[in-house]
Amino acid sequence: MGRSMSGPAPLPEHLPTLTDEWRDGPDPDLLIAQVLALLQRQIEPQLDSQLRAALAPALARAAEMVVHELRQELTRTLQALVRSAVQQALAQHGGRAS
Repeated sequence: MGRSMSGPAPLPEHLPTLTDEWRDGPDPDLLIAQVLALLQRQIEPQLDSQLRAALAPALARAAEMVVHELRQELTRTLQALVRSAVQQALAQHGGRAS
C-alpha cells in the first residue's frame, strides 16, 4: 500500500505563530479603512435623516426670527420715508415742517 508504519511524520522546522499568521494576513491599516468605509456607507443615510429631523425645528425658529427682524426694520424704514415725504410736502405747500 504505499507507506510503512515507521513512526510519526517529522515536524516542520518552523510552525507559524498567531503573530506570523496576522503578519501574513491583511494589512491592519487597510482593514481599518475598509471597515470605516463600510460603516460610513451604512451610517451616513441614517445620520443625515436624523440631523435633518433635529435641525428642522431650529432652522424654522431661526427663519421666523429673521423674518420678524426684517419686518421690524422694514416698518422703521417705511415710517422714516413717509415722515420725510410728508415733511417735504408740507414744506413745499407752505405748511409746518418739523
